[in-house]
Amino acid sequence: MIDPGLSHDNPFQSYMTQPVLNSELDMLLGTGAQSIRIEIGYDAWLENDTQGIATLDHYINGMQSNGTQVVIADAGAGLYYSNPLTWAQFKVAWIQRVQTIAERYHPAYYIVIKEPGFYVPQISDASTNTQFQNVSDWGNLTLALVNAVKQVSPNTKVGFTVPANLYHQQSYLQADILSAVIHIPQLDFIGFDIYNINGFEDTLRFLTQIGSNGKPVWSAEAWSTEGTGVFNSSRASLDAEWAQVVYDFALHIHAQVLAPFYTDAFASYQQPPTNTANLLSYYQGRTPVFTAFQNIIAQNKGVSTSSTTATIFTSPASSSNNTVSTQSTSTPSTVSTTPTSSIPGPKLSRGEELLIAFAIIFIVIAIVAMYFGVRKNQ
Repeated sequence: MIDPGLSHDNPFQSYMTQPVLNSELDMLLGTGAQSIRIEIGYDAWLENDTQGIATLDHYINGMQSNGTQVVIADAGAGLYYSNPLTWAQFKVAWIQRVQTIAERYHPAYYIVIKEPGFYVPQISDASTNTQFQNVSDWGNLTLALVNAVKQVSPNTKVGFTVPANLYHQQSYLQADILSAVIHIPQLDFIGFDIYNINGFEDTLRFLTQIGSNGKPVWSAEAWSTEGTGVFNSSRASLDAEWAQVVYDFALHIHAQVLAPFYTDAFASYQQPPTNTANLLSYYQGRTPVFTAFQNIIAQNKGVSTSSTTATIFTSPASSSNNTVSTQSTSTPSTVSTTPTSSIPGPKLSRGEELLIAFAIIFIVIAIVAMYFGVRKNQ
């Protein structure tokens, strides 16, 4: 698990000092988590910010040295929001980006596509370029991204995630893309980002009607709500109950990963402050949802498991509002879309499902609205 401070460009904020970053990380690892997820913004490389890269090197290498698994998710770059690339340019930059980061850090897991719609604001012709709306183009890109990572970091498991409310988007394009990429042999896992009842329903619908083609399933991001409603103290007891509900849902779909998203709420239901002294105090707090996830982990540690594991991550703000606008029914030439009739995964007893939780991983991705995309030098 990682604190929000290490994702995107957050570590470069002047108030995100080393003691603050350490305090966030200590809070998250205090749940008993053994893995860290980071959504790396590529701005430091684009700007040749050697100090920023060194900061990431320090924390990522330190976590790996201590036996903590590192999970990286692609986040594009903050610079692309103000200076978007064409789709053709973005694809070339994307392949170079994931290969550079994979070669540098050799993460245990790499989510190379974090919701296709997430990238829309970074692409200048997303709404007009027919190739952006083409399932085959996304399939070929996914294969290229997977191969780029595997070429330099062959032991890294590579994944693709989507907004869980697939059938409540403006189009079914993201569902069509996922239906195609599950047939890419080199892709290791798929994920759903769940923030509401539609996410539960649509995840079940996809896995029942289409399936995962035998690939492990993650709930790659999850929270009881999103946006400004998250930091509301009246939600404290609800979120603690939600933790168990969403964990049970992960077991039901045989998910290997569950990723709580707004993990600043582990410390407080106040918005995170933007000065060092207050942040140090802020991250000393603990809320009921922190305790709930801590208890889930504690109850299941020290138990041997099957090869399938239920994992809990923490993730950044959902990008499910960034939808792709045009439906496509085409499929990549290299894959097929044969549906399956039931939710994939081994048939386990309730006791076996609980044993699955031994490998629970918390990941924090760093999208907090007040932090997103703002750099110290901008």
